[in-house]
Amino acid sequence: MNELKDWIRSARTYAKLTQDRLGEYLGKSKGNISQWESGAHEPSYRDLIKIIHITGYPELPPGITPPCQAKQTKCFSNVDWEKIINLTERDMIRLETGLELVAKDLNLDILKENNKV
Repeated sequence: MNELKDWIRSARTYAKLTQDRLGEYLGKSKGNISQWESGAHEPSYRDLIKIIHITGYPELPPGITPPCQAKQTKCFSNVDWEKIINLTERDMIRLETGLELVAKDLNLDILKENNKV
């Protein structure tokens, strides 16, 4: 499976959810889910994260790699992911900005949207 639309459908069916029910959990319409599964539109990164948590689907979406694989530790293990995925857009930007500032302070490379430093 190498397309996002296929991954969304697989994740939804893995969890035995209808398009209506997944849309309900995401605060989206059945039409939104249908458009994602047909490839007409793509969900936001935030919605992808929600789909992962809602469905429990073990395979990550195409192009997404686990954030923490080093030393087999779980990054942010004390973070309540339910609260993160329910942050407002403004608060999500604040969180991302704070993480970027700390990463820069630690001389970590920050990837831009095109995945280049």
